[in-house]
Amino acid sequence: MELNFFTFIFLILGGAFTGILGALLGIGGGIFLVPFLVFFAHLPMHNAVATSLVCLIAVSTAVASINLKRNLVNLRLGLTLDLSTTIGAILGGTLAGLLSGSWLMRIFGVAAFVISFVMAFKKEKISSSITENNNLLDKNPQNTGLNYIYFDHAEKKNISYIVKNLPLGVSVSVIAGTISGLIGIGGGVIQVPILNLSCGVPIRAAAATSNFMIGFTAVASAFIYYGRGQLNPVIAGVVVLGVLIGSVTGTYLNKKIKARSIRLLFAFVLFVVAIQMLLRSFH
Repeated sequence: MELNFFTFIFLILGGAFTGILGALLGIGGGIFLVPFLVFFAHLPMHNAVATSLVCLIAVSTAVASINLKRNLVNLRLGLTLDLSTTIGAILGGTLAGLLSGSWLMRIFGVAAFVISFVMAFKKEKISSSITENNNLLDKNPQNTGLNYIYFDHAEKKNISYIVKNLPLGVSVSVIAGTISGLIGIGGGVIQVPILNLSCGVPIRAAAATSNFMIGFTAVASAFIYYGRGQLNPVIAGVVVLGVLIGSVTGTYLNKKIKARSIRLLFAFVLFVVAIQMLLRSFH
């Protein structure tokens, strides 16, 4: 792909648009960025995945710095799960080298279909076992050192929680890392619901901790794609700039727009993308 002025603007705008969607829906822009790069920028599937992984690194770094200042990231939990997530990412990146672009499209199409279904039926509020009792963590016999307390600015109170079912979280992290390295969509789509529903981590903390981990995961995979010559640093740099602009804009808009009002629309769009990706994979 030759990079000229018009291509530069096109990639910036496309990256910004996918960044906005990712920030609005809280699922990361990779699920929209990969189809954009394949359908409109005409990049091969492997190159699109590699570019998406680089964008995940940039966005994760930018957002994680904000979440760390807000003390939303459970560092011990994130670093504990990061080992298994990175192993999965290396596995996914390696496996991608053994599969054709058509097979990657099929896997992406199936993943997009599942995510569109989840987006369409996702409830606004997800319950989690949380408490305002700051002494709970010290007195609870299940305290593993991974439990955490943070101040929720939206609720305006301290939230403490007990991390449960850690083996499940580790197992799911391997799967999330593998999917991230395989099709470049970020493992948060899988990891956040598991951390929230099964491990007892509040949704806001789960999302922040998962985002912190995504950067490490994407680095492991991106190096594999780069080593195979499937990553164009110039194109990736341009797209990253657009995605960062879009992510910041989307984060601002997220406070102004009700997520539910747009979630159904984008679930439908993602469903169409899934069908198109599956159809193209058989051509």
